[in-house]
Amino acid sequence: SIAVLAGRWSEPSKALIRSFGVEILEVQFDSMVAVLGEYDVNFAWPEKDRETPRAAWEHFASLGDNIHAAIASDLTGSIIERLNTAVTQVLDADVASLPTRISGVEVLLKTDRDEMVLLTFDSVASSLQAMARLVSDRPDISDLLEPRAH
Repeated sequence: SIAVLAGRWSEPSKALIRSFGVEILEVQFDSMVAVLGEYDVNFAWPEKDRETPRAAWEHFASLGDNIHAAIASDLTGSIIERLNTAVTQVLDADVASLPTRISGVEVLLKTDRDEMVLLTFDSVASSLQAMARLVSDRPDISDLLEPRAH
């Protein structure tokens, strides 16, 4: 998975995203401010300022499709090559050899309380065995959800 992030992202937030195996491509906030500034769109305003963002949006909206496309190109310029490479690697993947290249399996379970539990396994067989154990009439399966390698 790939996430394209723009703006100000905290290191803990990015670490959480990466912990799920997501590759992050990031457009820094300062870069966004600089690019938009080239088109007279003020993208840096104090937190409680309500007028500057409104004026910035109105100016941005008035620029037209060609300028919007140019801004998009300028904003993604620092990441586009890495994004293209990452997508191409996925599209060009040798699917036929996939079963012989599996080095691990991660299963992300989501509960009815929106809790996320990540289980990791060193083989497809062990992941399937664990999933089969979850299909039971036991009232409490918490002992099966310990996030550990199998």
